[in-house]
This record gives sequence, structure tokens and C-alpha cells, in this order.
Amino acid sequence: MRIRMTELILIAALLSSAFVSGCGKGKYSSPTKTFEAAWQASKNADRVALSECFTQASQAELKAIEQVRKDIPDAPNLPQSLLDVMIKAAQEGTHAVRNETIDGDRATLKVAVNEREQVHRFILEDSQWKIDGAADFVKVRKALELIRNLKK
Repeated sequence: MRIRMTELILIAALLSSAFVSGCGKGKYSSPTKTFEAAWQASKNADRVALSECFTQASQAELKAIEQVRKDIPDAPNLPQSLLDVMIKAAQEGTHAVRNETIDGDRATLKVAVNEREQVHRFILEDSQWKIDGAADFVKVRKALELIRNLKK
């Protein structure tokens, strides 16, 4: 059976659109959907999927935090990664999305995690809403750097 080129192109287009809608932009089409994707990734302990929910700057800071944490081997009470903290919170807790506010390419989302309200910031990055934790992660990294330097 011979497949014509147009049929092959149509099959390829259908497969690629199914892949994109299942794994790409649809998942991050709103701050709420991005948060829900992050929560589900945390519940599943899927560090890769969880990382993808963050901006590129946030991902870089998460990696920097992990690197600094490796330099503090004698601190068993410190988590190895912020992703581990997020995973534990989702696996042990509950959440309720309260309020989404979009202003251009920035947004906030109020979420109650274990009935404690938090405000998450989002940035539209490459046409996808991503969690913007970079500023907070910088503070965590600097605190860990202080601990590391005190232990030297």
C-alpha cells in the first residue's frame, strides 16, 4: 500500500498537533492552568515537569540553589532542593485557587495551600504562563550562601 505525500504530511501534522496540545502550550495557557500543572507534577514527584512550570530565570535560580546546597553537606535538616519542598507540600497538602489577575504579560494567582493563602507571580514567557519565583529564589540562594560561608 502506497501512501501519498499529502497523506503523509496530514498524518505528521495530526501527530504533531496531538503532541503539542498534550504536552505544551495548552498546559500553560493561563496562570491557573500552569499552577495546576505544577501542583500535579509535584504530586507525581515529577521534577522535570515541575521545573518546566517556572520561568527560565526561576529554573536557573533553582539550579543555583541546588549547587550551593551541595556545598553544605553537614546540614541534614536543610532540604536538598526547593523542588523537594514543593513536592512534599503537594503530596501532603491541599490547595484551592482563589483569584487570578492578569495585567498584560504579568499575572498573580492567589492560592490557599493547606488553608494558608499565598500569592504566586507569573510571567508570559514564549506565549506560555510560567511561575516567576526568581526573586524569591535569589533570597533563598543568598541565605544558603551565608550558611555555607559560616560553615567554612
